[in-house]
This record gives sequence, C-alpha cells and structure tokens, in this order.
Amino acid sequence: MSAELRQSYLQAMGVVLFVPRFVLPGAAPSTWGEYSAPSATAAETAQEQSDAATQVPPPAQAAASSVVDQQAVRRSLDELSSAPSVDSVKPAAALAESITAPAVRFNASLVDSGIGLRMVADCSDGALSPAQKRLMANISRALARRWRCEADLMLSAANFEWPLVKLPGLLQGGDEAREALSARLLANVGELPLRAVLLFGDSLQKYVCEDYLREGGAVLIQAPALQQLLDDGSLKAPLWSALKAIAAGD
Repeated sequence: MSAELRQSYLQAMGVVLFVPRFVLPGAAPSTWGEYSAPSATAAETAQEQSDAATQVPPPAQAAASSVVDQQAVRRSLDELSSAPSVDSVKPAAALAESITAPAVRFNASLVDSGIGLRMVADCSDGALSPAQKRLMANISRALARRWRCEADLMLSAANFEWPLVKLPGLLQGGDEAREALSARLLANVGELPLRAVLLFGDSLQKYVCEDYLREGGAVLIQAPALQQLLDDGSLKAPLWSALKAIAAGD
C-alpha cells in the first residue's frame, strides 16, 4: 500500500498523523522506499522528492482530489466491513463437530495426604460419603506408617470442577480438561515431593495424563471406585500391593 493511500485511510478513520520534521534522537537513518527512475542516484531522487513536497497544488485541484480520495476510501472501508472474515468462516465438518460434540463436565475431589500421596475421586453425582472419606483417610494412615512419616500426615481436600470458567468461545473440551486436571494434581505440592497419585474409578481416567505425572516424579495408580472397595473387600489387597511397591525414598 502506498503512503498516499495509507494516509487517506487514516484520514477517513479520523486518525491524526504526525510526521517529525527533524531526525529524532537515536532513530535509524531513513531510506527511500520508492524511486522515480532506476538510474537516478540517491541524491537526485532525494532532491526530486523534496522539490515535489514543496509544490502546493491549486486549491480547486486539491479539494477535488481530496473528495475523490475520501469517497474511494469510504467505499473500500464499506467493502471490508461487509466482507466475511476468513477466521470466522469454519469448514462445515469442523462446525458440525463443534455443535454435536458433547460438553465435558465433571467434578472431582482432590485429597492430599501431606506425605506425597494425592487421591482423586469423581464426585460429579454427589459429595463423598463419610464411609468413602474414612477409607481414603485409612489408606493415607497405612501408607504413612509404611513410609515412616506419620508426623507429616495432614489430610486436606479441594474441589476441581470442569469447566473452570463457563464462558462461550473458550476451548474446554477433553484435551483441555486433561491438561488442566493433570497440572492441578502436580501443583501446590507440600514440603514432601509428590510420589503417587491414586485415582479411584475409571470415569476420570481419560482426564489424567500418566506421562505428565511421570515427568513430575509421580506414579499413577489405578484403583476401583471407592464404593466398589467398600462393597467388595477383596479389591483392597491388590490396591495395597500396588501402594507398597512405591518405595519410601522415591
């Protein structure tokens, strides 16, 4: 776009353009972007442009030229404003997928033991029962005795609800939920490093990245749902074997 057309656009939009009449301190040397003749030297070109800038067109010609330029600029602006944006036009397949894709919504309870064990349970259908909370506390106590860090045992619970922010237009699908929940599991670790993440049930399994936890130094342990462990005591033995496999020094 030429300088004259650019200034016409700015003038039509009400933008005031200021041009310094002297070299600003620290400014890079200016170079001419256009040349009237390829064979002309830089000095001759600079002199010709300087002479052209000092010539004042007749008032009638200047007024007519200004009116024509403004009308052309307004027509161009109208065409740009009425034309559909490229970013706003989505392929039909992508648009259909975004409309038909089910919304990702869940509520998770995150229980930290303070000894390097963090537990995750799905509570989308309701809060955890007192029996389920006691089971999580007993698992933490048993592991604290095995790791010989009972003094550091301090249970705390937090709620993780997805989506975090209910605003239209934000990406809040399964991939985003997986990244957010995995990052939350590694965040706010206490004095002892996080050794293991115990995930109850398989409803939240696709929202926890095992590789991401491994990079953070934590092992992901899959366990049956809390209510299944309460209803069937035989399921606790394999879970305890998996927890005992984690060495206290890891």
